[in-house]
Amino acid sequence: MVSRDPWPILVHLLRPLCARRVTWARKELPIGDVPIDSSGDSIDLQMNRQVLIDWMVRRLVDLPEQQRLAVDFRYRWGWPYWAIAAGIGTSEPTARVHLTRGVRRLRQFAMTDSLASTAWNTAELVE
Repeated sequence: MVSRDPWPILVHLLRPLCARRVTWARKELPIGDVPIDSSGDSIDLQMNRQVLIDWMVRRLVDLPEQQRLAVDFRYRWGWPYWAIAAGIGTSEPTARVHLTRGVRRLRQFAMTDSLASTAWNTAELVE
């Protein structure tokens, strides 16, 4: 006689998927924890990086909350899209849209702000 209980089948199917997701999540490293050796960089390049960081912090405030959180979670902390979606309370595709729109908006800000675009262009030329 065959069991009509679906749980054993679901557990059998979902256990490997959950194990892979947990293993993958453990391997993630937040961007802030990645060691960056800037000892060989010129003073100008280090100053330009600091100018860009300061500019980014000021401009993130101008984004809508969900876009700001999506950009922060992805690029500062290195979260995967499913975690970003859980963090801002949306679905994964919606979280991707918020991230894309936030990055696009920051690029528009960079094109209009002369200080950021100058620092950005100088940093690109030096590297």
